[in-house]
Amino acid sequence: MTVKEQLVEIVRQEGYDFMTACEVVTNALQALSKGRNVLRIGKVQVVVVKK
Repeated sequence: MTVKEQLVEIVRQEGYDFMTACEVVTNALQALSKGRNVLRIGKVQVVVVKK
């Protein structure tokens, strides 16, 4: 299971449908690639700690 798939599962547990969850995760990963490390979408907060 990829990181993206794991994140989609977490977002889906918050009550989002699959397509919305995919979009949320894609947006989060794009924000990370631009150097931001916290993204909040509705009730879901994605925090990634870079190693």
